[in-house]
Amino acid sequence: MRKLIYNIKVLRETAGLSIEELARELGTTPRSYLNVETEQTEITLMLFRKLLRFYKISASELVEFGLTREQIDLKYMTPVDLITHPLGREAVLVQLEIADILRHIIELKISAHSKFIPFNPN
Repeated sequence: MRKLIYNIKVLRETAGLSIEELARELGTTPRSYLNVETEQTEITLMLFRKLLRFYKISASELVEFGLTREQIDLKYMTPVDLITHPLGREAVLVQLEIADILRHIIELKISAHSKFIPFNPN
C-alpha cells in the first residue's frame, strides 16, 4: 500500500499541483487528502476512483508508475524464478510489495462492484 500512496504523491508533485488544488479537483478537503498522502487514513474507494479518472490512468498504470520494466515483469514470475533471479532477495521483496498493492486494488474493485456504488466525479 505504501508504494501506491507514494505513487499518488509523486503524480501530484509531477503534475505541479498543490494539495489544495488536487483536493478541490477531487471534491474533498485538503486535510482529508493530506491524511491519505501521509497514510493517516486509508484511501477510500471513491477517492481512488476519482484519482484514476483525474489522471486518466488505469489502476495497473498507477501501481506500475515509476517501476522499471524488470520490476513489472516480476509480477509474472514463479516463486522459484524469483529466488534464482539475479536480483535475489530484492526481487522477492519487490514481488511481494506489488502483490500486496494489486490485492488491495482487487479488494477495492470487488467492494465497489458488490455494493453497486455509482461513480460521480463531481
